[in-house]
Amino acid sequence: MKETRRALWVSGFSLMVSLALLLGNTYAWFTDNIANQGNHIVSGSLAVDLLMSEDGTTYTSIANKNESIFNEQNGTDWEPNTTEIVYLAVRNNGSLPVKYSLTLNFKGELSEFLEYAVIPDVKKENMKEVRTWEDVQKTENVQVGNAEEGVKVFEDGKELVDENETSYFAMVVHMREDAVRYEEKQVQMDLTVDATQLENK
Repeated sequence: MKETRRALWVSGFSLMVSLALLLGNTYAWFTDNIANQGNHIVSGSLAVDLLMSEDGTTYTSIANKNESIFNEQNGTDWEPNTTEIVYLAVRNNGSLPVKYSLTLNFKGELSEFLEYAVIPDVKKENMKEVRTWEDVQKTENVQVGNAEEGVKVFEDGKELVDENETSYFAMVVHMREDAVRYEEKQVQMDLTVDATQLENK
């Protein structure tokens, strides 16, 4: 009998100790906490703008406008052997680094008599010695071609890493001398900026 009581007492004591440990662990489970507060995840924005300068110094947005970049100041009534230069820029208006290229589309009867050139990384102040189509063709890093649909410029992509970073370039259009029989004909030129997010290197 004594042995039975002793065994019951030991068993009861063991049960109480086990319950106490279990309650202690449960208490710990419910009171432990990990706090990580005040975190914000903000997605970046991708936005570019196309700018033009008429005076060679001040650049204003011409994005989504249906106005000719070759206005009265730059010349609208062309004749054979005319060369016109406009000064453009692409600006990163977003917070994400971007890579951009240009697409030129020429449409109309005069397009077969036109040539184009794009000179990267220049403003008007860099072009004081460039006056003729021959001068344009000799300019460093110039891309020259015939006016047609789907012309790609900066096809490998020009990078604009920082917000408000701006890339300047000159756009040149030249009418060849053999365009004399196309008097009073027209051509339309569309300029599109294609921008994508720059991948992390």
